[in-house]
Amino acid sequence: MSWFSNVLTSSTRNHDIVSRDGGEEFVIILPETSSNEGLVVAQRIVDTTKKLSSATMGKGRMLLLVLE
Repeated sequence: MSWFSNVLTSSTRNHDIVSRDGGEEFVIILPETSSNEGLVVAQRIVDTTKKLSSATMGKGRMLLLVLE
């Protein structure tokens, strides 16, 4: 789980808020960010997670919502 936290914090800016919201749920707040910019961050998280998890964890599921 800590490797995923590192993915989230390295994929966001210093003033973004990354928080664990339960067992395996995380929330990221991207202030002053458009939907398109949020999608870029979400894709960066997906791409990095795929690279790291394929070597260590196998298959998993991820749901990313971008709300404005």
